[in-house]
Amino acid sequence: MKNNLFYIILLLIFCFEYSNAQDDPIIRYGIKVGMNVSNTSTGFGSGPSFRDPKSKIGAAAGFIVNIPLSYRLTLQPEITYANEGSKQQGIPPNASSSTYTDIYQMKLNFVNIPVMLQYNDEESGLYLEAGPQLNWIVSSKLENKVTSENTPAEKNIKGYFNSRSLSVGIGAGINLINNIGIGARYNMGLTQATEEIGLMKINSFYLGVHYKL
Repeated sequence: MKNNLFYIILLLIFCFEYSNAQDDPIIRYGIKVGMNVSNTSTGFGSGPSFRDPKSKIGAAAGFIVNIPLSYRLTLQPEITYANEGSKQQGIPPNASSSTYTDIYQMKLNFVNIPVMLQYNDEESGLYLEAGPQLNWIVSSKLENKVTSENTPAEKNIKGYFNSRSLSVGIGAGINLINNIGIGARYNMGLTQATEEIGLMKINSFYLGVHYKL
């Protein structure tokens, strides 16, 4: 983890120094907020009757820094807080009836640090982006609801997860008038988020707005 932080700090220092060497660079700061649709490759449900995990909708918000590298290229480090996870349902192997259904919902909260290289078209405001993302898990809970019961049970499962993971993002967006823009990004998990319940990677799709000063 210390090595990862060291490389991030080195990269940010390099980008800052490089941008200062450009003619009148404008480093822009901003915020972003949007919807996060995520899924996990495995779930807590076991047995042939359990379906593959389905997507879970959450929120994401954070801060951005947009650093010019050239006329069309910018580097955009971010720090965001995101709700992720998945939903899964099925019939436990020892269930007495097919109407007895378990519904698992993983509620995962992450602090994510993406560093995106962006290619910008100044005339139209459109941009393309790609880059790595480091993910630190903040909290992790499993909600288990049985159809025969009204109140779901919830337990802390943070101990099942690795403290950090790596993903890669690719996206596009448009910068509109008045410093407002719209962006979409797909993040694909590269490393395992956990090995305790099978090899699990987390993928997500973000859609939101940003405002740059």
